[in-house]
Amino acid sequence: MRTSSPYPHVVVHYEGWDDITLLDVDIVPALRYGPTKTLRVITDEALLIVWYALDLDDPNYTIYHTWGYNITSLHIERADTPNLAVETKYLFYALAKLPSLVELTISVNRLPHIAPVTETATIPFHLARLNLNPVFCGWPRLVAQSTGTLRELVLHGARATALEDGAFLTTDESKAYSASLRSVRHLRLSNVFDPAIVRGCPSLRTLDLNCVEPPMRGSNLSGVITCLDVASRPLQNLVIGLHPLQPDFALVKVFDLLPLRLIAVAGLRSVTIQPCRERLPRFQDVLEDGGRRARDVLQNFCREHRISLSLH
Repeated sequence: MRTSSPYPHVVVHYEGWDDITLLDVDIVPALRYGPTKTLRVITDEALLIVWYALDLDDPNYTIYHTWGYNITSLHIERADTPNLAVETKYLFYALAKLPSLVELTISVNRLPHIAPVTETATIPFHLARLNLNPVFCGWPRLVAQSTGTLRELVLHGARATALEDGAFLTTDESKAYSASLRSVRHLRLSNVFDPAIVRGCPSLRTLDLNCVEPPMRGSNLSGVITCLDVASRPLQNLVIGLHPLQPDFALVKVFDLLPLRLIAVAGLRSVTIQPCRERLPRFQDVLEDGGRRARDVLQNFCREHRISLSLH
């Protein structure tokens, strides 16, 4: 197991069963006495479902009962193991013992959906930021106690799939968790375009829509359009992530998207168009004649409406 200094973060890299047994010795003192209570778990074992992390004979007891009360930020990330998955109901059992948590980031290969009738442990924390990759049906239970505190919400669609359209917020969930979603100011949806989620966040100031898959000829970016149409007003900042593989087509479609929706863009202060993933070429570096013309028209439109345009 490799661990960093607890100043400012505690980073754990699990490589096997023997490493997990060292958790109490190496990590607990850092979390109890370190000045910053951040735990970052990078694992190629399914940490939350192995016997030491979660006693399956008594699922209400986990190692988090010992030191979890002191953690304010938790990052659970997959390593290079393609089959890493976390059983969602066990995840809730572990998180139920983190009452001080304000930031939660989960990035694993799979999180099974939770049926409405499935019981899960009660979540005690008040989140300010939730980054969930991938999103799963039943995710609003994670923000059940975050009324007035949740400011940033980031949801990703499942990997290696085409663009995924809802539904990840049912009507019942929208009503039950409306108080928590009402305080969200920044919403990022990556490859999962459920208008119910956008509609459920009436106080949005920034809407970030990230299309991970390359655009296809004939596509009208329907997911982006649907989400933009239902976004609350006044929306101030719009971010659209696209694949630069077909920059001319993409920019023309974005140009069509904005001028035809004057009500939707009313009140916008900024529009940012950027590559959907890191290490992709910038739009500015791959523009051809059609893309440059679309860029110029879009710039003129934004200038006329006093919208700051950034093209990366």
